[in-house]
Amino acid sequence: MENSYSVELFNRVKDWLEKREYDFTIYEDKGIFKLEYSIDSSIRKFTLILIIREKGISSRSIIPIGALETRRPAIAECITRLNYSLIDGSFEMDFSDGEVAFKMHIQVPNELPTDDDLYRMVAIHSLMWSKYSDVFLKVAFADVEPQDAIAQIEK
Repeated sequence: MENSYSVELFNRVKDWLEKREYDFTIYEDKGIFKLEYSIDSSIRKFTLILIIREKGISSRSIIPIGALETRRPAIAECITRLNYSLIDGSFEMDFSDGEVAFKMHIQVPNELPTDDDLYRMVAIHSLMWSKYSDVFLKVAFADVEPQDAIAQIEK
């Protein structure tokens, strides 16, 4: 069976992760890397999934919480308010289980990504969760309204 992703891009990302001594799991048959990433936040860590495509890299990070069913509409509002101002990537929620994630994609149509490109992609996920994870926790579990939770961190 032929790979549905760029092997050259896969190897570039693998080499970059190994060079930085990241601890990661490879799903080579699918072109996927999975990392656990620590941050300075109440959630303490998130899972980052890098999906190698033919001409780009999709990335998705997930925090280890799920919004209660009764709070999912408030989380959806929170996501809408946050996404309105984001440039690189967006938050999303799985309504079936309340899982909140951040996703983004970088295109690499003609050449392989630089170290800076790869670092920036990983750093954006870290920055998003470092800044906004407490917003999601407050909205999901402390019954804080989305606009109030966002205002608290933007002061």
